[in-house]
Amino acid sequence: MSQSFSLQPFSASDAPPGLNISGSLFRHIDTLTLFCELSGPLDLIKIPATADPPVRKDRLWEQTCFEFFLKVNGSVPYFEFNCSPSGCWNVYRFDDYRKGMAEETAFSALLFRVSRQAVTLKISVELNL
Repeated sequence: MSQSFSLQPFSASDAPPGLNISGSLFRHIDTLTLFCELSGPLDLIKIPATADPPVRKDRLWEQTCFEFFLKVNGSVPYFEFNCSPSGCWNVYRFDDYRKGMAEETAFSALLFRVSRQAVTLKISVELNL
């Protein structure tokens, strides 16, 4: 199973003109792979420097980071994954929409790759479901 997507800002004032976010999601048996690409005028975006070493870190959404959300079909609880271009990461579990947020301790690491070029920032994440 695979699916491609393209994201849009909530309003024209939320992002610099010409900025695009696209990606794809693949599932093979128990592995989910997510690819995201941010392209456009990256010089207008504050991108955090690489952390050495990358660690689990809270409040990554206050900086440039890739976020994605997963839940089991038909259930209410869901997971939020944060992957920073710095290499830092976190995973949260929510009991309901924006309620009961807690760090998900089942994850001791989140493996993802980041690559940056002049006008693109790419990330790929692989999860064992």
